[in-house]
Amino acid sequence: MLSNMSNKIAVVGCGAAVEKLYVPHLQQKLRDKVSLIFVDQDINRAKLYAKKFSGSYASSITMAYKNGAEGAIIATPHPSHLELAKEALSNQMHVLVEKPATVDAGEAMELVSIAASSEASVSVNHSRRLFPSFGYVKKIIDNKTYGTVKSISIIDGSPFSWPTVSGFYLTSEKAKGVLLDRGSHMLDILCWWLSNDEFDIVSSSHDGFNGPESNFKLSLKSSSKVNIEYSLSRLFKLKNEIIISMDLVDIRVKLFSWNELEIRKLGGSWKKITLTPDGKKVIEYEEFVGKLVDNFIEVLNGHKKPIAGIEDVLPSISLISRAYEMAKPFELEWYSDWVDNG
Repeated sequence: MLSNMSNKIAVVGCGAAVEKLYVPHLQQKLRDKVSLIFVDQDINRAKLYAKKFSGSYASSITMAYKNGAEGAIIATPHPSHLELAKEALSNQMHVLVEKPATVDAGEAMELVSIAASSEASVSVNHSRRLFPSFGYVKKIIDNKTYGTVKSISIIDGSPFSWPTVSGFYLTSEKAKGVLLDRGSHMLDILCWWLSNDEFDIVSSSHDGFNGPESNFKLSLKSSSKVNIEYSLSRLFKLKNEIIISMDLVDIRVKLFSWNELEIRKLGGSWKKITLTPDGKKVIEYEEFVGKLVDNFIEVLNGHKKPIAGIEDVLPSISLISRAYEMAKPFELEWYSDWVDNG
């Protein structure tokens, strides 16, 4: 249950994520619980959002703090997350930051250290941890309901269609590509499912060459000997499913069918399991973000801990960093021949 206290929150970055994911919940569900201060490097855009969504505006997080903000929701391009989060933490403001929390492991460890010495916390929008299907799989794995996990195959892809305001996904070198952006969701889930494991990278390859990659293939082996294959794309629509093979069953989870999954005994046929938390048959994606925002309000008021804190997501960010460090270009015959004949 949400606190009865009223909070001022700085909403940093007046772009698509704020308008599509955060403001609707903050305005419709928490109208009497919060007041919003919009912050953007384009002050005119901050003024526009303040007028549009009945809030106020500020030129920086520090100015928002001076105007009474106790927390900051950071929904800016991810290369800016570290510095903005540090500014908020220096003012003892709690932070909810979009994924990926940082662009690499070094930045993430710095943020973990700063948060640990601060009176404030850093929550990360890894909303897929709240998917009923993913939570169900987590329980099965933790309880060894069907034995141990043998292998996991993840196929994840669709054409990029996010209505980005800045276009940083394709213009910023630090933005990297599909693994850091889209892949941060599923690698967080993988590290959450196999939370006691460490991961060796068997192979890592992409099509980025000297720019942001659009396709990535990653092969891993966990310390509990789970073989993992992950293929992802932001050019093509793929199956968007996960197959988890265990001792006694296979489990199939569709990435965006968060209310259901399928299980089959070895040699049997698939049987669907429908999950209806709170009696609801349909849950919109925005509701999961809303739950994270609700949690953030409780964190502000000292009632709860973050659902996914920066220290919780450090393993997946570290894994992404190692994958990039080891990555090689895809083997493309026409390109290989050209390089070899140089």
